[in-house]
Amino acid sequence: MTAPIPIEKYRTSNPMPDQSILQLAAALSEIIKGVDRPAQAPTLLPARFVTISLASIITGYTEKAIRRKIEDGVWVEGAEWKRAPDGHPLIDLQGYETWAGNNGKKRTRSRNSTRQHPAPLC
Repeated sequence: MTAPIPIEKYRTSNPMPDQSILQLAAALSEIIKGVDRPAQAPTLLPARFVTISLASIITGYTEKAIRRKIEDGVWVEGAEWKRAPDGHPLIDLQGYETWAGNNGKKRTRSRNSTRQHPAPLC
């Protein structure tokens, strides 16, 4: 480990006079006044349907775990996820919140319903 460099090495021999600092501050203030600023910060609305990679960040589940939930039928197409027009799976965050808030209760299915696995994911 190298020894720290003394602070004296970084000091300049000719510090800027106080008047120059004030002039610089006044000039910067004038520049800032001319800059157009939005009256209000832009609003970013959350998307309801997100990609698996973004859902992984939001939910804390790995991408593999999300894909497995879809493949195993734990997450149902039309409830927790859907296919985009290009065929890619999108996670419905409202559906995810409903599923996560279900306190571990299994979905009730009618006796006549048959469990069908979705088509393979992209």
